[in-house]
Amino acid sequence: MIDTNFDVIKILSAGAKALGAGAIEESRWEIPTDHPDPIDLAVGMPVPEGIPIASLAKHFSKVLSSGNYMEMEYEYGRGKIDLRELLNDPSNGFTSLAQTPDNFILFNGGSGCMESFCATFLNPGDI
Repeated sequence: MIDTNFDVIKILSAGAKALGAGAIEESRWEIPTDHPDPIDLAVGMPVPEGIPIASLAKHFSKVLSSGNYMEMEYEYGRGKIDLRELLNDPSNGFTSLAQTPDNFILFNGGSGCMESFCATFLNPGDI
């Protein structure tokens, strides 16, 4: 039988401990910063006032009332072109930047998104 009785605190990385992992009191899983507007990748919540609520409601209603349930299925690759075009159109309130639908990549979940982010911005040996 394998002994599974070990001290988790002893195997935590220094980075995890610095963020409060293993602390008895509530820990903060954010990196401490004095920056007034940090980009926090720990949670997937956008700035509330930046969410185009009316546009989201309009487009969700359109898809849901269409009866085309395939519109709600997962898409692979870069994502559905019609959705990327909708996101790219400034009149829908999702962007005000000059770009093309090819500037958008849609992911089915956070792990795929983080894998693509790391593959794009990190080189072997960076971490």
